[in-house]
Amino acid sequence: MKFELDDSTLLKVSGAAALVYGAAAVASPRAFHDTYHLSTSVFSEPTARHAGLVGSWLGTEQLVISARDNSREAKKDM
Repeated sequence: MKFELDDSTLLKVSGAAALVYGAAAVASPRAFHDTYHLSTSVFSEPTARHAGLVGSWLGTEQLVISARDNSREAKKDM
C-alpha cells in the first residue's frame, strides 16, 4: 500500500498550520514571543501582531487555492 498526498491536501494542512500560527501571534503577542523567541530578543507588540496578520493571510491564501478545482498550476507552484 502506497501513501500519497495530493497538492490540495498539502495546501490545506500547510494553510491551516499557518493560519493557527498567525492567529496565536495576533491574539497573544507576548505569549507568542516568549514561546518562539529567545529571552534576549527585543519584544515589540505591533511587530508581533503584524507578523501574525501576514502569517494568517498567507495561510488563508493557501486554503483558498486548495479549494479551487481548476487550478493545477497554481497548486503546483505554491
